[in-house]
Amino acid sequence: MAEFQELIKNFDRIRDYMRQFYIYGFKARTEFDGKSARTYDNERRRIESWLADYTRADYTSKGKHVYINVDSKEIPQNPLYTAWKSKSFTDNDLMLHFFLLDQMIEDGNENAGMAQTGAAQTGAAQTGATQIEAAQTGAAQTEAAQTGAAQTGAAQTEAAQTGAAQAGAVQTGAAQTETAQTGSPAPGGLTAGELCDRICADYGVVFDSQTVRLKLKEYESLGLLSAVKDKKQLRYRLAPLLPPETAAPSPVWDRLMMAVKFFQGVAPFGVVGSTILDREETDNEYFQFKHHFIVHTLEDGVLSDVLAAMKQGRAIAFTNRSGRTGNVFQSRGLPLKIFVSTRTGRRYVCLYQENTRRFTNMRLDSMSDVTPLEIHSDYSRKQDLLKRNLDRLWGVSFSGSGRLEEICIKFYVNESTETYVLDRLYREGRGGEIQRIRENEYLYSGAFFDTNEMLSWVKTFTGRILDIQGSNHFAVAKITYDWEKMYEMYCRNGEESGEEI
Repeated sequence: MAEFQELIKNFDRIRDYMRQFYIYGFKARTEFDGKSARTYDNERRRIESWLADYTRADYTSKGKHVYINVDSKEIPQNPLYTAWKSKSFTDNDLMLHFFLLDQMIEDGNENAGMAQTGAAQTGAAQTGATQIEAAQTGAAQTEAAQTGAAQTGAAQTEAAQTGAAQAGAVQTGAAQTETAQTGSPAPGGLTAGELCDRICADYGVVFDSQTVRLKLKEYESLGLLSAVKDKKQLRYRLAPLLPPETAAPSPVWDRLMMAVKFFQGVAPFGVVGSTILDREETDNEYFQFKHHFIVHTLEDGVLSDVLAAMKQGRAIAFTNRSGRTGNVFQSRGLPLKIFVSTRTGRRYVCLYQENTRRFTNMRLDSMSDVTPLEIHSDYSRKQDLLKRNLDRLWGVSFSGSGRLEEICIKFYVNESTETYVLDRLYREGRGGEIQRIRENEYLYSGAFFDTNEMLSWVKTFTGRILDIQGSNHFAVAKITYDWEKMYEMYCRNGEESGEEI
């Protein structure tokens, strides 16, 4: 039987568990049918080991319900970031991590020593050049002396000796210069084969070169190592440190850390900021967030893949699971824009689908297994087409028919005391036209892709709406039915008893 591990390999699976059982908290153990009950217990224990301070449980007729209970004003960081920081590893992964970095550090020190030797050789070459210059000066002086008529044979002999000394100095300086120029260059890192040999010689452990090569490639993608092409091989070395890491502490670095503390709580991929704070052994002690949608960090992996495809203008293929029916299907499209709800924090990707020639929005929390496809030649043209349609988009739905739906609403607004209602109409009407019909009566009209999305906004004006008409008869009938039921619940008894409504 496999031993329970707190670390994970498949993040998509743990994402579903955390969302279904802990974020929403509406499922019990008996309602889980995706895997065995033992699998559920293992996943529950794993999550509880990460979120022990935030998990709660209640008992209902269906059984035990577990959920996350946090107050956004009291947590310095999103507790769900822990899921991103947990990853499984083997004994070989652990040994290779230290072996590789140890060898890279030694190689860096050797390169530094060879750089110092090269500097010494350069200094010797410069000394030789100085000697050459001095010898040339002596030769000039000797030549001037030779032009005098009073030179003796001894003086000529001395001049000849001086010339020989000059020639020797020139040859010595030239040799030193040539040595400095032709000396063997410092090695540009280590190959996978060289690292295997060094690890075997220094630690007595034998690794397959392909295993080492894959680990080096992984560390390069993480930014720990840098690779340089050397003929048909790749040479790896430690990646250079950031300038703030090599410089003395400065107020700029402190201000940068302040920005990171804010970023980790409000921006997508906040786990990056949280990891930086962990590295600096500090925490967020300044910022609190009233509306903190912590659950959406679980789909940051999907968001990263989608944004990478958008940057390259590529289409994507992905797996989508319906939150209502649970049906799983494969789909594809051209990602153009990311929408984020200011009310719930839910995130959507807007896709252009070639088969239907229409735009559609998919929830990121329902997507998985995103795969980049071919580059789209007219990506910018599709983006421009989307921009022209955004004014007719009330929420995220482009409806099924693709045609615009018209809606007209007549409001009663007391112009002397309720000007704030008009301000709301102008501010929240999203491009709809507002006309004054007569005193205290206004008509709001507009055309949108899906007027059904407007109903929650329209209901906030209940009590001021005199009439509502629209081309989507289902949406109009739905909201009028709700008003009729509410009238029966709250107003019918008052009419029957003769009370003033």
